[in-house]
Amino acid sequence: MTAVALGMTIVTISTVLVVATLSAGVAVLLSLLLGGLYGSLFFLGHEAGHGSIVRRRHLQDALMWIAFAIFVLPPTLWRVWHNQVHHVHTNRPDGDPDNFGTLTVYRRFRSVRVAAAFTPGSGRWLSVLYLSTWFTVHSQIVLWVQSRRCRGFESLNRARAIAEFVLMAAFWIGLASAIDARSAMLVIVVPMLVANTIIMSYIVTNHLLRPLDDGADVLATSMSVLTHRWLDAVHFNFSHHVEHHFFPAMSPRYAPLVRARLREHAGDRFVVPPHLHALRLVFRTPRIHDDGALVDPARGRSVAFAEIDQALARAR
Repeated sequence: MTAVALGMTIVTISTVLVVATLSAGVAVLLSLLLGGLYGSLFFLGHEAGHGSIVRRRHLQDALMWIAFAIFVLPPTLWRVWHNQVHHVHTNRPDGDPDNFGTLTVYRRFRSVRVAAAFTPGSGRWLSVLYLSTWFTVHSQIVLWVQSRRCRGFESLNRARAIAEFVLMAAFWIGLASAIDARSAMLVIVVPMLVANTIIMSYIVTNHLLRPLDDGADVLATSMSVLTHRWLDAVHFNFSHHVEHHFFPAMSPRYAPLVRARLREHAGDRFVVPPHLHALRLVFRTPRIHDDGALVDPARGRSVAFAEIDQALARAR
């Protein structure tokens, strides 16, 4: 029912933005709201992909199609990328496509050096665009590049994933062609940027401040954040990320119970700083891993994980 309500609201607002005569201020506010709804829909699709909402595969696929369309993200790719690769190889060197790798990888691949210019903490102007664009951009990097390079993608049905991408792209191109440029900006571009920003504001805090690890130590490689209760409600407790990695198929409604137990039994190993503090720290630290530190080879900068852990601990 939640998915239906979100979908109907998105369609209604999109229709109003296209057919109604609205002031610029009202139109922008509705467009921003639309992006927020797409963000919530993604978090719902993320849960559906893990089977925590519905068990039937075709219903999961339907939810993911609706939830991921704004990012032009093929559900077939997501199942392998997120469920089979990221969750199995979380922050493993050269194994997790969700981090920016080691200094060795940085020096070996030009594509990594180019991507590093976009990263928060790089100090480059391109990093301003990171939150609002990276999820969509990274989805395409994974589809066309990393899925060929990283282990774990052997089971990917590449032809199907590409076909899904083509269908999604064709839908948005067709919609943009059928409406005027102003409506396309309000209904497609701005909501996509807003939804990217919402999602990436969590994703950058999930693992980018944690060290690489060869094992399956969730507490070492993952991090949760504290955010407002109403945000947890509309974002399906996505802030409870360590909890999710322990129990991926668990309904998000039970994540706060897991958090309470982790606080009781895991002590300081359970890292859960305030959301805004974690975001600021991401933008103040480099993204390349090397010998117990995050480094920026282009600027010769290094921040040890011990220093990062101290900064996170001060905010708890």
